[in-house]
Amino acid sequence: MSTALRRLVAAGLLDETAAGRAERLAVAAGEATVAALARLGLVAEEDMAGALARAEGLDLAGTDGIALSPLARRLSPAFLERHLLAPVEGPGGPALLLADPTDSFARAAAARSLGQDLPVRVGTVGAVLALLRGEAPPSAAAAPPAGGAADGEDAARLRDGRREEPAIRLLDELVEAAVDRGASDIHLEPERDRLCLRLRVDGQLVTHRSLLPDLAAALVARLKVLARLDVAERRMPQDGRCRLAVRGRPVDLRVSILPTLFGEGAVLRVLDKAAQARDLGALGLPPAVAGGLGRLAGLPHGLVLVAGPTGSGKTTTLYALLGQVLDGTRKVVTVEDPVEFDLPGVTQVQVNHGIGLDFARILRSVLRHDPDVLMVGEVRDGETARTAVQAALTGHLVLATVHANGAVESVARLVDMGVEPYLLAGVLRGALSQRLVRKLCPHCRQREPVPAALRDRVGMADWYRQGGCPACHGRGHAGRVPVAELLVADAGFCRAVAEGAGPDGLRAAAEASGFRDLREEGLAQVAAGTVGYAELVAALGAGD
Repeated sequence: MSTALRRLVAAGLLDETAAGRAERLAVAAGEATVAALARLGLVAEEDMAGALARAEGLDLAGTDGIALSPLARRLSPAFLERHLLAPVEGPGGPALLLADPTDSFARAAAARSLGQDLPVRVGTVGAVLALLRGEAPPSAAAAPPAGGAADGEDAARLRDGRREEPAIRLLDELVEAAVDRGASDIHLEPERDRLCLRLRVDGQLVTHRSLLPDLAAALVARLKVLARLDVAERRMPQDGRCRLAVRGRPVDLRVSILPTLFGEGAVLRVLDKAAQARDLGALGLPPAVAGGLGRLAGLPHGLVLVAGPTGSGKTTTLYALLGQVLDGTRKVVTVEDPVEFDLPGVTQVQVNHGIGLDFARILRSVLRHDPDVLMVGEVRDGETARTAVQAALTGHLVLATVHANGAVESVARLVDMGVEPYLLAGVLRGALSQRLVRKLCPHCRQREPVPAALRDRVGMADWYRQGGCPACHGRGHAGRVPVAELLVADAGFCRAVAEGAGPDGLRAAAEASGFRDLREEGLAQVAAGTVGYAELVAALGAGD
């Protein structure tokens, strides 16, 4: 460990684990240790400079009246930036300004090249870099990160931060904005000449702000530290999770880092537990669908499927279903990839493919723990499907998600995976398929043209959006609502499954029992003025 890191650990500003990460990053990036610390945001620059100055018995330089000395021309610019060293002139006379005064090699090399020993003073990383780049040294309240200075708007936003390091404050501000706007994801997208920050709000990406590209490395490094990822690894994707406090409440972030053409990009899934629906009634499902799901969750055993594409809210619905069964008398176990929220009273197990801990293997072990209710985060292969069906056959209630386009298709999907139709028919209790559709803002909705062929079916409640509404910031939408189809497996449908009917035969059997598909359910919400017809078509991928 470098001398500077040992000094900072002794001063209580770093622990040894964080110091080791910073040292690995510095070696990989070919930069000074103090520069790596500044980029990571582990220690505020002023605290770091003060601690090192005290440890070495040196003066801490101010920023007023300091200028780069002509002596700097005797040293290589690359050497000066690599070692964060600057010959300066100021009120106290000529001096050697160093961000790392423990760098004895840099001090000795500078003395030889300059032909004299200048008094050594300690400055922040940002101050030294600003001098070397011909910029005015920053004040302590607005010191830029080592990776580069922010533009005027960014500096103004960062000056009033709660913490002293810009990368830390910028990440906090970004997560707060995402929570305030109800965003599900945060995207950090490095481009050639900017870092684009985008939020996914109500299923659509919107640009939040653009920053100078130099900030990308500092933000990603900060994320890696929080998510306990390898800060020195920049060539391979990495995944992790972390927790931040936003206005006193915890917000979990699922972090995914991906190397791109212009640097590492990141996507943060915002898992705001406070905003998570706790019961079926809070999901926005139609009363008939919510009631039917509640009855299925109350069954002692059987298989209930939840289907839909990625991002359709399947996991949220499953969590709400678990809320229906948590009565203190049943043991509930979940198998997830990954665990999104910790649920009190529930035993949660996370898949780890790196060590061979997949859904099927966990399920085999879980069955020996005497569960009453099992939640399977995703049925994606034949072994998992067969194990889930076997669990339902042996007296467990199994709730599982399947990637399929509809409720009927989810049943056919299990058969395609190799589940025997007669076994599936014996345990299937129901299947739900859903999509998330943007809701019309109730404060500014107006009439929207609906195709003539559908006007009789939706009545005159055909709505469109009106801009300028303060309630929805002019977007015309406020949140999303699930459009869902619920298939309750009655005797006729189960007989069709047991007989090996194909998708068309299964759909006919479902419709004979009163099943209404996604399109019918969606048109009912159009008629109620909850969603617009154009949004419904976009979500379902179907026209007239």
